[in-house]
Amino acid sequence: MENSLSLWISILNLLIAFQGFVLALNFFVRPNSTTILTFHVGLLLMACSLFLVNAFFILQEELHYEFITQPLSNMFLLSVGPSLYIYLKSTYHKHIVSKSVLSHHLVFLVVLILFFVLKREVWDLLGLVIGFLQLGIYLVLCLKLVSNTPFSIWIRPMLYTFTAVYVLNLILKGFQLVIDVPLLVTINSTLLFGIPIFWIAFKELNKTKNIFRIRRDLGVLDEKKEKAYVLKIETAMQRDNLYRHQDLTVKKMSEYIQVPINTISQIINLRFGKSFPDYVNEYRVEEVKKNLLASDFKAFTVLGIAEQSGFTSGSRFNLVFKKATGMTPTEYRKKHNSQGE
Repeated sequence: MENSLSLWISILNLLIAFQGFVLALNFFVRPNSTTILTFHVGLLLMACSLFLVNAFFILQEELHYEFITQPLSNMFLLSVGPSLYIYLKSTYHKHIVSKSVLSHHLVFLVVLILFFVLKREVWDLLGLVIGFLQLGIYLVLCLKLVSNTPFSIWIRPMLYTFTAVYVLNLILKGFQLVIDVPLLVTINSTLLFGIPIFWIAFKELNKTKNIFRIRRDLGVLDEKKEKAYVLKIETAMQRDNLYRHQDLTVKKMSEYIQVPINTISQIINLRFGKSFPDYVNEYRVEEVKKNLLASDFKAFTVLGIAEQSGFTSGSRFNLVFKKATGMTPTEYRKKHNSQGE
């Protein structure tokens, strides 16, 4: 009975691993795979798939391939924490740079070198310990990040699931030191990391589907009409400063430029790659940046300048401004004023 259960679980692991590899490849080779975000989703899927393949060979001992899959699995465990953190950072902070990304993967590179220096037995233990320790540190960083940042509603449940799986694995590893824990339990507890990882992957795939749907819907517009609509939108924002209206909505812009609401949303999503609020806030932030350094606005408070540019909430403005520039409005003003002296 136990052998039969082990076989079925092994086959299930292999099937899910195959799907994981296919999805990882999708993120690596898709048109925007050069972005930091999609690359690290692919890396998370690759790590998860290797965990599954390793579990398959451990449960099917007669195949004798775990001597290859175990080191690879431990190695890619070191990429999970940094990849999750960088994914969250790049989801919110557009200004994340490649140099800082590389620094997060430094431990992975160091341990990769140790793989060729240390004995297999030593490396297996060291890789697993460092991997779990590093993952715990990065989960704390991720939890801190989402507690202070307005992420999508699904991000927090996903991260809490990730943390719960991590804690469960730590508890089981502790029990292994004092009692005999069944192999099926210890192996498959690690595979639970696949739940939040596939959760991330399918959310990102849904974003892509939405873009394709918008592209298809927009395709009914001829090129000449589309250009005319784009010109109307940009004229309203750049010449008429429509973004300064604090109560600006898609409906109000539609009434102002006489273009259907759906068409405006589709054009902004497709042409500019943004949602309507992000598109409007981009103009507002640019004006705030200019006015923070203008002599005519020296007597204005930061909030006063923000309200002049269309923002209604101080807390919301601070979050939007920091997302766009990487610093608070006060820090921005101080830094650029000191450079001008």
